Amino acid sequence: MVRFAFFLGVVTLLGVLPARAAPAPLPLLAVLELEAPEGDLPPPELLLLTDTLRGAVVEEVGSRYKVLTRETMMELVPPSQMKCFVDKCAAEIGRMLQAPFVIAGNVRKLGKLLVLTVEAYESTGGRLLGSKQLRVTTSEELFGRIETDMPKSLRSWLRDEQAARPERAGPEQGRVGTGSDFNPTAVEQVLVNFESTPAGAVVTLDGELACRATPCTKAASVGDHQVSMSLERYEPTARKVTVSKTAKKVAFDLPANFAVVEVNTTPNNLPVKLDGKAVGRSPLKLTVNLGPHELLIDDACWQPLGERFNAERGPARKVQMEAVPRWAGLKVSASDSEGNDVEANLEVDGQPSGQSPATLKLAVCAKTLTVTMGGLTERRELSLKERETATLNVRMPTPPKARVAPQDEMEALHSEMSAALDKVPPKAPPRPSFALRAGMSGQSGFLGVSGEWRPSWWGVVLGTGFMPFSAGVTFGSPDNKGGFYADLFGMWVGNSFFVKPEKSGVAYGGSVGWDWRFDGWTVKTGVGLAGTSLGLKGQFPGSVDVTVGRVW
Repeated sequence: MVRFAFFLGVVTLLGVLPARAAPAPLPLLAVLELEAPEGDLPPPELLLLTDTLRGAVVEEVGSRYKVLTRETMMELVPPSQMKCFVDKCAAEIGRMLQAPFVIAGNVRKLGKLLVLTVEAYESTGGRLLGSKQLRVTTSEELFGRIETDMPKSLRSWLRDEQAARPERAGPEQGRVGTGSDFNPTAVEQVLVNFESTPAGAVVTLDGELACRATPCTKAASVGDHQVSMSLERYEPTARKVTVSKTAKKVAFDLPANFAVVEVNTTPNNLPVKLDGKAVGRSPLKLTVNLGPHELLIDDACWQPLGERFNAERGPARKVQMEAVPRWAGLKVSASDSEGNDVEANLEVDGQPSGQSPATLKLAVCAKTLTVTMGGLTERRELSLKERETATLNVRMPTPPKARVAPQDEMEALHSEMSAALDKVPPKAPPRPSFALRAGMSGQSGFLGVSGEWRPSWWGVVLGTGFMPFSAGVTFGSPDNKGGFYADLFGMWVGNSFFVKPEKSGVAYGGSVGWDWRFDGWTVKTGVGLAGTSLGLKGQFPGSVDVTVGRVW
């Protein structure tokens, strides 16, 4: 009985002993990527140096801080926002990562030395915890110096911060374990909708990545949680939220980290620079980071003109700039075809600009000068230099001759035609010709001779031969020229030296052909047909004419 009472007392005593407190979560520590602002080290070497520095941090303070990996940081914050050349912006990146402490650094070349600068910041207030410089001659030496020199600096920087945190309770003495059965505690969870304006933000829940882009839905336990959202070009936002069965939605409005600027110029289409970099031609609508900026018109034709402003959140800022030309001078004179100076109207790029002689103030990019005098126009292309005066003399062309009145013009044309006709020699009248031929023809009955007299396009023909006598008319080219001919003739059929017909009488016929005449000679070729009015038969019904002779 005594033993049972003692055992019961021991069990009761163990039941009332306080349970060991759960360890507090380790604070986050971010080691940012080392930078080389002037490109003194290639990117692969910078990655290795960063890994070496991050490894030294883990080895030295990894038991007291949770060091974020490169992959975790890239999921929480876009790489474009992770650039920082050892400045208080490192603290801002630490706040975006929800890390209380951040380490950043850069490498620069100084003569023959490589200088690595490493600094540690408290993210909440941007306080600098410490800084260290390592100077070496080669990148290989830099790797070794990080491993040997950085641990001491890290202990010094983070010692005071660790001292401010309560130490864990020491080990308790007494009996360990109760031998009771395991009963898992059920944690009530609900599905929570995470949204942001604008969408696409990275969400962390109690320091752990919840989702890569809003909107999204994740399970979370009922109770209080620390939620943060971050999006490129927007201010990271974090706050404490309470999740319950009735409060399942978490929505953040992310303040923009940029401003909108609308740029207009007079005239339009002028090149514009923002902070020294060309951004296009006006009009423009630009998205810029918050803070001070400078806009500038930068063109060869217009004077530099700009405006400095401070970009702030809110409605678009409107910037209007009135451009002023770069000026040049032009001394203009005009002269006639004989070299005498004259007055003339001047236009520059289509705009009236007075009369010559004159000295004009022109925009340096003026293109064309037009000079007009009495209906005559001359144009010159301009090439001017700023703040210099060029000299230009324009020689006008010779005026054209006055136009003849219509009536006078007709009279002049008539006179010209009359003069031209007077130069043409009068056509000589046809010259009579006489030809004497011998050969074969229908007029001679077969063979014989004939004579032809032609005063014009017609003539008479007389012949003799196998037939005693023939006479007729001929038609052909006048003026002793050859050409087509046609003959009509009658003949006496009777006894001749060659033929003695049965009957005598008058026959008729005709022939056509070509009369060739050259150098006083004539050759006549053609065909003929003979008939009779006396009923004579067998007297050459058809004939071929071939005669040769002289012509006068």
